[in-house]
Amino acid sequence: MSRHILHVRFVLPAEADAELPQRLRRLLEDITPRVQMIELDAALLDLTGALRY
Repeated sequence: MSRHILHVRFVLPAEADAELPQRLRRLLEDITPRVQMIELDAALLDLTGALRY
């Protein structure tokens, strides 16, 4: 079985509040529950088995 991994990077504004990375994570979890934040501005999403929109 092959994996479908998406690497996402964000450009966060300098004045971003401390909750922004968590809000971004929750947004990504609406796409797939398999989200790994690798930095405050980057995440890996495992899209294997995710439904197409």
